[in-house]
Amino acid sequence: MKSIIKELYDRGLYPEDTEEIKEIESYISRHTNTLRDKLDGDGKDVLEKLVDNFYEYCSLSSYETFRFAVKLGASLILELTTEGDPDEQI
Repeated sequence: MKSIIKELYDRGLYPEDTEEIKEIESYISRHTNTLRDKLDGDGKDVLEKLVDNFYEYCSLSSYETFRFAVKLGASLILELTTEGDPDEQI
């Protein structure tokens, strides 16, 4: 069973890509294509793996940031609505 945080994240309840992000993605794509054209077969394979790993890292990092922010928000609510340390009440 997925966690509630994962369900929220997967359903797209987070900001959409901004114009700035889309512009940077365009730069990455353009530079990747330029580099790919200059590489031999093995170099192209390594570049593809690097790009795939980069996007996987970005995706995981984005999720972990979202997860942390939700937990931080929940902790703040607990602290504001209860007396004492919220960690001691869980």
